[in-house]
Amino acid sequence: MAVENAESPGHFHHHQQMQAKKALAHAQSQKHTTTFASAASPIDGAAAQSPTIPAPGQHDVWSGFYKKALKERQNQLRLVFPGLFPPNIASPAAAAGPAVNELTRTPSPSSDSEGSSDESGDGAPLGDRGNTLFPLNGLDENVADNMVENCVGTLGLPVGIGLNFTINSVPTVVPMCVEEPSVVAAASGAAKTISAFGGGFTASTSERNIIYAQIQVLGIPESEFDDAMEQVTIRKEEIVALGNQFCENMRTRGGGVVGMDVRKVTKERTQSALRPNEVRRKQAFSSWLVVHLHVDVCDAMGANCCSAVAEGTAPLIASLTGGTIGLKIVSNMCVERMAKAGFCMPVDKLGYKGIAGEEVAFRLVEANDWARADPFRAATHNKGIMNGIDAVALATGQDWRAIEAAGHAWNGVRAEQYRPFTDYWVEEDASGRRFLHGELELPMPVATKGGVLKTNPVYSYTLGLLNNPDSKGLGMVHVAVGLAQNFAALRALCTEGIQRGHMSLHARNIAIAAGAPPHAIAECVTFMVETGRFNRNAVKEYLTAHEVLHEIRLNASFADLSSVMTNGSLVTGHEAGKNGRAPVIAVTPDEPPPSLFYFEAPESQATRVPGTDGRVTLNVAFQTLGSKPVHIELLPNVPSNKITRQLFGEKGHAWLSELPDVLESLRITTVRPERSNAVLGRKLKLLSVLLNLVIRRLMIAYPVETARFVKRISRSRSSSNLENIPNADGSINSPKLVGGSGIFRHRVLLDVDLKHISPADMDSHLAIGFPLVLALWQVFEFRVQQWVGQPVLARALIDEQWRVVLALTNAPLASPTSHSHRRHSSSHAHRNNHHQHTPGTEAEPTPAELFQKAVETHSKRFQSTVFVLCDAITFPERDVDSQLVQVLAEIGATLEWNHVIAHDLSPSRLARDVRDVAAGSATCSTDGGLATGVVNSFFLYLSLVRGVDNVQRYLADKLAALSATNDEQLMREAFRDDSTAFLECVVGDRRRRLETSSQTSSSPLDLSSSFLDWERVGDALRLFGRYYGTEAVMGPRE
Repeated sequence: MAVENAESPGHFHHHQQMQAKKALAHAQSQKHTTTFASAASPIDGAAAQSPTIPAPGQHDVWSGFYKKALKERQNQLRLVFPGLFPPNIASPAAAAGPAVNELTRTPSPSSDSEGSSDESGDGAPLGDRGNTLFPLNGLDENVADNMVENCVGTLGLPVGIGLNFTINSVPTVVPMCVEEPSVVAAASGAAKTISAFGGGFTASTSERNIIYAQIQVLGIPESEFDDAMEQVTIRKEEIVALGNQFCENMRTRGGGVVGMDVRKVTKERTQSALRPNEVRRKQAFSSWLVVHLHVDVCDAMGANCCSAVAEGTAPLIASLTGGTIGLKIVSNMCVERMAKAGFCMPVDKLGYKGIAGEEVAFRLVEANDWARADPFRAATHNKGIMNGIDAVALATGQDWRAIEAAGHAWNGVRAEQYRPFTDYWVEEDASGRRFLHGELELPMPVATKGGVLKTNPVYSYTLGLLNNPDSKGLGMVHVAVGLAQNFAALRALCTEGIQRGHMSLHARNIAIAAGAPPHAIAECVTFMVETGRFNRNAVKEYLTAHEVLHEIRLNASFADLSSVMTNGSLVTGHEAGKNGRAPVIAVTPDEPPPSLFYFEAPESQATRVPGTDGRVTLNVAFQTLGSKPVHIELLPNVPSNKITRQLFGEKGHAWLSELPDVLESLRITTVRPERSNAVLGRKLKLLSVLLNLVIRRLMIAYPVETARFVKRISRSRSSSNLENIPNADGSINSPKLVGGSGIFRHRVLLDVDLKHISPADMDSHLAIGFPLVLALWQVFEFRVQQWVGQPVLARALIDEQWRVVLALTNAPLASPTSHSHRRHSSSHAHRNNHHQHTPGTEAEPTPAELFQKAVETHSKRFQSTVFVLCDAITFPERDVDSQLVQVLAEIGATLEWNHVIAHDLSPSRLARDVRDVAAGSATCSTDGGLATGVVNSFFLYLSLVRGVDNVQRYLADKLAALSATNDEQLMREAFRDDSTAFLECVVGDRRRRLETSSQTSSSPLDLSSSFLDWERVGDALRLFGRYYGTEAVMGPRE
């Protein structure tokens, strides 16, 4: 019943409401004694791969899900649901698209590690085999055209994941399709509280999925009404049997017509006043006879089935009553298809925003009581509930209009006036502890069979996220989400109000409407939250001040969209599914739940990032080679364990926590204000460091396997969103194949030859280290692609990080066999460029050239260029071009040389390396590779430039002349002449290269006009001397 009826009792006839209540009571009486049967089985395993909801303070793979890049979230779904989202989903677009051999994949920065095809598996790069869109995307127009009349296009809505739900003890992730911000976040936040402190939701449903086929009979005189009802009742079995002939398929599935009742419905209009000029037909009857056939529709929506049953039985009913058949239609008020969800949690756990838990609990109860007393409040109260229910309904292909209609109609007849769907109350147990109870019960006409569920292939994935529940299980999910949504709304309203949290999330829509590009939306939101100004002018002020929109019109209107789309600046929906076929889902074997790597910085001012709330955290989900998931957590005040020591050595949480402060001293800044996205740069630096640490440890433990493994990754590198982007030198690459996300899966690891390693020897390096490297690399790449706005900077960052990875696995001074192979590869590359070389004419490199090559590789492992490029993320985008990237690359390379020299000559490092090599406890690397021994640029200088034949013996002789070999200062004095010559060699060469770089560059560098803070650059160049206790090896540029 409408709210207006509740407000105007004079227009709502009491006898009609009583008739509806009698119908409801009759329906309830027809059910079994147990109205609700616990139906945990329909959703058992709904999140079979999902971890249990963590206790407060603990973490799982879903922690920080909202902080991840879009592709990170999509890949995590592939990990958690491997059978639903396998790596090689053949999308319609891929099936109809061009052959992969017509496209080129992204070239690696180094050709030395590429070119061979001995590890390519089936011959196609992994990126080629994974070239598909994530399947949760829009409806193909050809399919849409056959679904509705006069189709002219499709509309897209975002699909989010509701997290933290536990329903009947089953952890569940819930797909939600909604355009309104804060809905998904609110439901997930409430579910987290209820799951953590109340054990989650309990849910139940009616025993059968019964809806009604209604047949209206007209023209029965009042004097004959009782006899007509009796005739129909007497022939009940015959009518039911006839009805089942019109739903034979439903009958074979265990459903069909299972009952019947007859109602007398009095006409309201005969008793109401006439409107001006209204004309009514005179009739001898004032009531209708209405037959309800109870149809168990199993897991279908059942509307068409009921309509067929109504039409098929209508002639028999007409002959029995002597009346005229009116409407024959399904009723959406399905009071025998109910779903109920509830929770119970201690009130002392309800504390929120500084308000005690008991106070919050009673405020919630009072807010619900207000809605019971005031239909104006009840309307908004229930709208919030439907925010959650409708979002699940849209995501899973349900008739959300039927759900809304059923809920509001049932709500109108179960009480004297319109009321809230929910109930809240507080109970006290025998011990005196109090508990808040919440409950939501609604008719729930949802289906998992028939309708549009097979027409739109997206629903196979969204229902798959729920592990393909039956209709009862799906109904329980709906009411659990609706209850969570209402709890979240009431809790906010009772404490701080909804505007603050809602506007913080709505700020994203404001940023989009103001014309902010996708990569800058997060920083615009940060600015609005910090200033408290949630409007377009605030966004435009920020964008103008930081020049993010130097190529975007600030006052763009919808009229500009056609031209923007024509110019290709706005990418509309996906191209998949143009042939209208559903995607082919490859079923994969059961795999263990994903493992977790979690880092959390200590809560101190030094490690907090300006413009953000909370600490810097990193949560990476990945699949190990083992049979059980592994959780690696680097947390404050938590000691390292065996696995973390194997993967990171002695550089645990404490070392990683100090690193941001050191990198802050290195940070390159500008003379202009920075943007509010510094947190992105910090997280990318952390990812780069973690990659460095793990690969170093892998190279020491399994050098051959690790080198081959890195080659394998290089064939899988994604170039998504980087097509036709200028390189740092201004050149343009050819179009690239958009790579997929398949390298997250461990079957890629199996392509690397590990057969010679027994399972007993498969330690953490291989079982965990290799998959973790894959995951860290892709997280780095995805975040750069999504959130680094300037394409030239994005490409430079990804390519530079890959150079660091290659430097860690390469041995720059290769053996003769490798030299031969490289000469062959180099010759082949030159032939492709039409530059023929005569075999054997290449001059052998000089010792100085070999030394320079070795130090270049060794210094690249210190990744300063990556750090400098990360700093540029905060620069005004207008100034970030290929020339600036060249300048930053030169600064980074200089920092790397300074770093490696200061590091290798530092008193503690030099003393340790000399003692280890001289004593024979460690070997001295002769090829510059991490796998062959200690890599120290000073030792390479002695061997290559000074011509020392046996470095170990040379160091031992020097030590023998010392009176105390443990005295670092005496040891340094012993090598002073050698180290001085070493510095002159290295620094002189590096300075000459920096000074001539602008002359050799295709685009001369004009440093005088640069907006960089060169005093800050000089400080960074001098940092390593102070940090390692050595002399500054290179001052600032003059």
